[in-house]
Amino acid sequence: MGKVVLLNAFPINMLDFETTSSYMVGLNKMDLMRLKEVVEGKEVRCYIRHTATVEVLKKVLGIELTPSNEVYRYEEGDDIYVVTLKKPIRGQEVSVSEDDLIVISVKIVKSW
Repeated sequence: MGKVVLLNAFPINMLDFETTSSYMVGLNKMDLMRLKEVVEGKEVRCYIRHTATVEVLKKVLGIELTPSNEVYRYEEGDDIYVVTLKKPIRGQEVSVSEDDLIVISVKIVKSW
C-alpha cells in the first residue's frame, strides 16, 4: 500500500515515460472532510510549497505538514491528491480558508 501524496498541481513530468509510454488519468473532485478520512493513520507526504494552503491543511486534517518545494515522482500505489486554490493569485502570499481550496483525487493507470 502506498503513501498519500499532496500536490498543488498535476505535473506531467512526475510520470516515467521512459519505461511506460501511456497512462490513463482519472480526476475526481472531493471535499476536505473526505480527505481527512483518507489520510487518517496513513503516511502523508506534502509537496505543496504555498504556506497558507499547508496551514489550512494542517488545521483541517489534524496532522503535521511542512511546505515543500521537492519534486514528486509517481510510484505505483501512491494515493495522489491535488489541493490548490480555486482562484490562484500569482506572486502574492494570500490568506486562505477551507472555502478557497479545491481537492482533486487523482487515479493513474499505466498502459491501457
